[in-house]
Amino acid sequence: MEHSKSLENILAAPYKRYLSSIIDAVIILVLISPLLYIGYKDYADIDYVNGFILMAFLVKLLVYVIVDIVIPFYTKGRTIGRLLLKLRIRNQDGSVVSVYNLVKRASIFVFISFLSDILFVSFIAYIIWSVVFVLSILFIYSDPLRQTVHDKVAKTIVVDDVLSMSLEKEL
Repeated sequence: MEHSKSLENILAAPYKRYLSSIIDAVIILVLISPLLYIGYKDYADIDYVNGFILMAFLVKLLVYVIVDIVIPFYTKGRTIGRLLLKLRIRNQDGSVVSVYNLVKRASIFVFISFLSDILFVSFIAYIIWSVVFVLSILFIYSDPLRQTVHDKVAKTIVVDDVLSMSLEKEL
């Protein structure tokens, strides 16, 4: 119980989480935006269109893996946005986040992208994304550990490094 209470004292403020997510989203957008310029060359050539869609999904998948799994794994829980705002993803028990939990965390976004890009059910993907977004906002203010949907799935939390360091100095 005491450990859980100390974790609550170092959780990242919601506004910092939003800002770090916006920074990461801009990075992802910049990395995948060349796909918008490649675009469809020949709408009549179904093989080209299908190949482009598959290639676009695979590029997005690679970008998601790098931004949401590889970088946080090597930086002990920090994406670029979290690094700039001095935040860190941790396992729910406060330990360094595992690659397995990073994969589970990113899987929600990959699944939504898969629905939209590969199965062509964009409407359903947008509904799922909207539900995840609204639930995450509700959870971040009502959950004692400020866990969003992907945090709950992966059993992770996001902590503020500045608060974490000051707590460690007190102990």
